[in-house]
Amino acid sequence: MRRSRPFLLTAGVLVLFGALHGAPPLLGVRPETAAGPWHGPLVDLTAQLVDLERASKILPVALQLLCLGLAAVALRASRADGWLDGRVVAAVVWVLAVAGWAAQRAFAEVAVPVSGGLLVVAAIAVLVRTARRGAGRTASGAAGNHRSGR
Repeated sequence: MRRSRPFLLTAGVLVLFGALHGAPPLLGVRPETAAGPWHGPLVDLTAQLVDLERASKILPVALQLLCLGLAAVALRASRADGWLDGRVVAAVVWVLAVAGWAAQRAFAEVAVPVSGGLLVVAAIAVLVRTARRGAGRTASGAAGNHRSGR
């Protein structure tokens, strides 16, 4: 059960996200479209896969899902250093999923800069985690060599 817990938590968040964003269109409520000057290139790129109208509606939802993943990566990297418990990380991602759904209109206008900012934060968190692990291994290796008289 210990090994399946992260997968179950991830599946739970994805089901919640799918329900929050899937039910309104089924009931006839249209999602917010991408707005803002920085969305143009991404909408054009997405429009190559689907039509332009769908692309402007899919993009904010896809970027919100990307933001949830990036937030989870950044929080998980912090968790590795003992700062956060895994349940806290899961709870924060759940709250972000619901808050992102509730603030769809505001997020549709700033999805690209928020996604870019979270990408930078997640990359820095992973790099810091990797650097700390490398420094820990180097320090423990040097201590082991010192003790053995090398």
